[in-house]
Amino acid sequence: MIWQQQYNPFASMVVSTTLAAIPVVVMLVGLGFLHLKAHFAAGAGLIAALIVAVFAYGMPAELAGKAAMLGGLTGLLPIGWIVLNIIFLHQLADKSGACKVQEDSIANITQDRRLQLLLIAFSYGAFFEGAAGFGTPVAVTAAILIGLGFSPLAASGLSLIANTAPVAYGRKRSGPRHRSAGARSGWRCASRRRGSPAPCSAPAWRRSPSPARERRSARVRPSRR
Repeated sequence: MIWQQQYNPFASMVVSTTLAAIPVVVMLVGLGFLHLKAHFAAGAGLIAALIVAVFAYGMPAELAGKAAMLGGLTGLLPIGWIVLNIIFLHQLADKSGACKVQEDSIANITQDRRLQLLLIAFSYGAFFEGAAGFGTPVAVTAAILIGLGFSPLAASGLSLIANTAPVAYGRKRSGPRHRSAGARSGWRCASRRRGSPAPCSAPAWRRSPSPARERRSARVRPSRR
């Protein structure tokens, strides 16, 4: 079954956007104002999303249930497994005293809060973004900043701001898999314009060799008489 979503079912962008924002608002209100646990707030947001999708946007209930199941499995297996491992490593470092040693080392390097913020929230957060991602850098770096004396609100906000730079490159952490995928995609034809001098099976970097490569190949090529 294929269902074509109507982004503006009520012919009013204000009404449609307000209804679409209800699940996010429900989850944020549960977390920030009602102080619910994360899984309870997420469950309430999921129920609100299902109600809005079925009754407001006309999505079939069967497809809505399957979409919710797929989203839950996607969040639980790949994302949840990575976050679980990085939290385990952080707890292990905390219990063994490595985090305290790290905080003392950074505090001994400089007492300037700005440099501490750059070292932890930006640099260390970029490392965690490449190692795990999915919000883990903000959680870990904010905890370290709080240990150094930052207020919880400032530590969380500054960690979020510092994470805006490396988060765009976080998904490139799986090196061999992504490099092989990029190598395979490089062999695809980037443009199928008529009259292209190169076949579509060759990547762009193989079509036009650099002048230095041509000179090297000319030196090693035997002369023909």
